[in-house]
Amino acid sequence: TTQVAALRDYLLPAWRGLPSGLDLLFSANERKNILSPIGAWLSLIGLIGAIRFRRRLLGLLSAAYLPYMIFMLTYWRTNEERYWVSLLPWLALLAAWAIWACYDALAAISDRRWAPLGLILVGVACSAIVGFSRPDIAQKVRNEVALWQPDLEAYSWLTEQTTPGSVIMTRIPWQLNWHTERPAVMIPNTADRELLLKIARHYGANYLVLENQQRVKGDAGRLLAPLMDHDNQVGQVIDGFTLIYASPTADFRAFIYRIPDQ
Repeated sequence: TTQVAALRDYLLPAWRGLPSGLDLLFSANERKNILSPIGAWLSLIGLIGAIRFRRRLLGLLSAAYLPYMIFMLTYWRTNEERYWVSLLPWLALLAAWAIWACYDALAAISDRRWAPLGLILVGVACSAIVGFSRPDIAQKVRNEVALWQPDLEAYSWLTEQTTPGSVIMTRIPWQLNWHTERPAVMIPNTADRELLLKIARHYGANYLVLENQQRVKGDAGRLLAPLMDHDNQVGQVIDGFTLIYASPTADFRAFIYRIPDQ
């Protein structure tokens, strides 16, 4: 039920104040939707229209996404926006179809005398849909660059100081691999130091990276907590791990350690 509600909040428009029972069909929080409020309504209208006029398109989309949705609902989880980004172009297409259908209907009135007004309304609708994302984009451009900078600088150091075949253990191997082009392996979620070292040796990992933005949590976080102390300095050996790089800042620090041989 929780997963279905999360999927509804992302894909269906918000409608507050519905009677009990009907409120299960629509979200009450507009900010959770991956489209703007007007975009969500227009895509829903487009979807309803497509049931009659674009059945082949809906059939293809259903064949592509229903198995994926069932998998996410029953095995994985739905409550992360990134899992539904691939639907955005199709939702936008349905919304655009609904916008243009409204324009066609308005333009047909009185021998197309209302066509200019229809074009103005199309511009307003498109502006409202696009404008919904502007604050989030501005916030990311303004603030997130500085937050990610320590990690990016650590990756640059790795690229310069290690060979292409060096295997690195990290919390986010996909990100590290992208920026450094080095093989990467996930830090295992274990509180057993010997098991962590055994896994590192199995994959040939010589370096441990502790990023600033995605700190290790759980059992591994408790095991590696001394390695993430902001007072640690390059050259220190902590529980056998040698600190070879630390961000040159008082906080928001990324660390790189050499993994002990045994």
